[in-house]
Amino acid sequence: MGTTEIFVDYRGEDEIYHLIVKEVEKTSVVTLEVGDISINNEIFIERKTAGDFINSMKSNRLFIQASNLADTPCGIIVVVGPVEEYISSISRKIQPRLMMLQYRRAKASLIQKFKIPVVEVKSPEKLAEFVFDQYSIYGKDKKVMVPFRKKKKKQNVSLVSLDMVTRIPNVGIKDGKRLLEKFRSLQGVANASFDDLKNIHRFGKKKAMVVYNSFRVVHNLGKK
Repeated sequence: MGTTEIFVDYRGEDEIYHLIVKEVEKTSVVTLEVGDISINNEIFIERKTAGDFINSMKSNRLFIQASNLADTPCGIIVVVGPVEEYISSISRKIQPRLMMLQYRRAKASLIQKFKIPVVEVKSPEKLAEFVFDQYSIYGKDKKVMVPFRKKKKKQNVSLVSLDMVTRIPNVGIKDGKRLLEKFRSLQGVANASFDDLKNIHRFGKKKAMVVYNSFRVVHNLGKK
């Protein structure tokens, strides 16, 4: 592996350091200005639990952190834990479907605006495996190789946008492609007027209203 090293921020030492050091001896606890984990100061990973992601999304802290990650050679946000289960657990305060829409829109914004991929893993152990995978790849050829790599951002953003759009009720893959072809991005779909939406081929007023209201509900929700 040469001189490739992993650095873990001191605030995450108890939870993640011991998992990583089992696989990589060259793991050090340091103070990181950006992220929670760094591979050779080239790949920077911000680790968040599902609850932390949702809370930082509401406070806009998430997007400040994303802005800092965007200034690094390669930044990644990893969400640890089942997001849907967490949202269901707080469903008394807010409808799960609306919160999921808000979560997906935040993910799309991170990918489109900041070019920061969002990776979901089930547990701290899976996070450690992900870090080790990136370490192994980086150590072999000294290139940053991660999911949603920046060199392929156009294709990946398109796939992610399609995934986001097709999660809206009654919007299938064909409808999602029509929307993205017409408005060019997820943000473009979100900004589209009702009249623009209803004029999409085979869309009609009812489906246009569902899409239009879905984004307006999420937008207003984020202001509360």
